[in-house]
Amino acid sequence: MKVTGDIVEYIECDLVDYEIANNIMVNGVLSSTFAELPKNTARLYEEVRELFHETAKKAHLKPREVSLTQEDIRAKVQWIGRESIKKGLRKLVYLEYLQTAKGGSRGMRNTYKLVADEPIERFDCTMIPAPEEIKRRMEKDELF
Repeated sequence: MKVTGDIVEYIECDLVDYEIANNIMVNGVLSSTFAELPKNTARLYEEVRELFHETAKKAHLKPREVSLTQEDIRAKVQWIGRESIKKGLRKLVYLEYLQTAKGGSRGMRNTYKLVADEPIERFDCTMIPAPEEIKRRMEKDELF
């Protein structure tokens, strides 16, 4: 905004501008800035965690009591390649979401266990009004 004498210059935004800005901030900048894990690694963890639950249910065990191999995980996770799964699993072990149960030496398969059966917490953006809320406020002239 620029004020010169009696003239006030400004840029007026509409709902479409807000939707774009909201999407960039909430789904892009803020979520990646405050997240410990990149989105794909978090997605991998959630799918692997789901696989622990499925495997545990079949064996009548708790999710933290079962182990999975990379092969088990590759069979479940189809949206990324073999090397990306390996890299993601190493990161999850390093950040202590998973632990290596056995293996690691030449010729032995790694098996993985859940460290804690908890979802990854995401940055809470609920304090930022959704575009639908802004639209409602605009229609009722309640913006400020």
